[in-house]
Amino acid sequence: MVKQRRHTPMMLWAMMFVGILLGWGPLAQAQAASITLQWAYTQGASQATFFVVQRCQQNATCPMADLAGATNIPVTQLTYVDSTIVQGTTYCYQIFAGNTGGRTGPSNMACGVSVAAPTNSPSSLTLTIQ
Repeated sequence: MVKQRRHTPMMLWAMMFVGILLGWGPLAQAQAASITLQWAYTQGASQATFFVVQRCQQNATCPMADLAGATNIPVTQLTYVDSTIVQGTTYCYQIFAGNTGGRTGPSNMACGVSVAAPTNSPSSLTLTIQ
């Protein structure tokens, strides 16, 4: 014979609270994914005033395009956070320096995958208050 436990209101509240803290259930919000780019730059004879980030999705042979919101990065800023990515997707990036006369050639290309969060949540959580 299987003995069933009755869940008191306190036990139900505790189970819900633990679930929220651990990120389970409908009250949990998905975390935003991002990729941080960092680069080095030395000014040449013709002074750069901005950087442009280009991105493509899928692989290193895909066509690059200027990334919206990343076309006028101040030359003193050597990082950029791309928060418009989808987890589990491969992205490739390159950087250009520029000024009113135009752009340099591209930097080397850097590619990476933002790892997707696990799809299955833990289950059968129980809590005993003694």
